[in-house]
Amino acid sequence: MNRFRNILQVVDTSAEPEKSVGRAVIRAKEHRAKLRILDVVPTPPTAGLLPSGDTHIDPRIELINERQRQLQALVRDYNEPPDIQIEVRTGRRFLEVIGSVLRHEHDLVIKAADDPDWTDRLFGSDDMHLLRKCPCPVQLEKPGPPASPGCIMAAVDFDPFDPDATQIQLNQRILELASTEALLTGAELHVLHVWNAPAEGLLQRWSPDPVAARSEYLGSLHARHRDHFEQMRQELHARLQAQDGSDVVPRFHLLQGSPVTILPRQARELNADLVVMGTLARTGISGLFMGNTAEAVLDQLGCSVLAIKPAGFRSPVRVEEEE
Repeated sequence: MNRFRNILQVVDTSAEPEKSVGRAVIRAKEHRAKLRILDVVPTPPTAGLLPSGDTHIDPRIELINERQRQLQALVRDYNEPPDIQIEVRTGRRFLEVIGSVLRHEHDLVIKAADDPDWTDRLFGSDDMHLLRKCPCPVQLEKPGPPASPGCIMAAVDFDPFDPDATQIQLNQRILELASTEALLTGAELHVLHVWNAPAEGLLQRWSPDPVAARSEYLGSLHARHRDHFEQMRQELHARLQAQDGSDVVPRFHLLQGSPVTILPRQARELNADLVVMGTLARTGISGLFMGNTAEAVLDQLGCSVLAIKPAGFRSPVRVEEEE
């Protein structure tokens, strides 16, 4: 079973942190994982803040200590909590989150989803930075009470004409993590693949018999995706049987259309609590203006999202070793 072992929960003590801590404790107990709770606060200014004649007060240290006391009080509300570490840092949130992942080798980041405005979408909210740059899976949670999911949807993608090793490994990782969550929580598991027909319009314009050409093209394309999807179903079934996961019976959905449209619609129809999907984490100028599928569907989903990077992904963020 592919459990998480070292979870990082990002909280904001100014925005109902008890809900985030509650979810994190539940998740850590399910996975029998270590848990680190991280709050990142802006670096406070020092000019004009010190009392007259007092040069020994450091506003930054005072703020960090106060936030730590608040988080420790929240943790004490839970009976028999997992192994929990508390950390408060100052600086830019996404940089400190990725820095903690790199320093402490976290294998999952959990964070409440942002509600970004237009400027955030253009220049990059914390969520977008984490989707693009965080080296481990990132779970962005929509508001709601702390509870285990009742329905999980895993979204996989592939090109049946040109199988790519990176994409195959990413799909395997998506299905491994989604099935583990279903095993641990008793949730329903749905596996979704959306395929499209890029040459359909071209055939209709240029073929002497567009109806027949379209039918043949779509039939052939559908068969290719169906066969590849069936292979994935068989491999997942064998993996679940090997893990004594007979209680999990995944349902497979092969749909035609645009993933950006179909994926959120299917999540709503299934009443999914968690969508597990991959991201290829583009960075640079193009990444600022044209995000990948995970970024495009994030704002359309009314549920939590677990976004997974391909194997071998290296974050462009670097941190200095701390003494």
